[in-house]
Amino acid sequence: MMFISKETIAVFDCLKFNKRSFAFIAAVNKINAIVADKGIPTDIKTQLKRMDIQLYLVEVEKPDNFNH
Repeated sequence: MMFISKETIAVFDCLKFNKRSFAFIAAVNKINAIVADKGIPTDIKTQLKRMDIQLYLVEVEKPDNFNH
């Protein structure tokens, strides 16, 4: 579906950055925008800006039993 869309927006929490996984969704250069919580490392923010990927940072309220 990404290949026929006008824009691709990905949603991640900060714990997903700098991680490897068996799942592959798309190359980063195919993503137009990312919505994520404010815990993203500064170097990742810089890389996304250089790649002209719009970054939308949101405030997330974590549950009391959140361990990270």
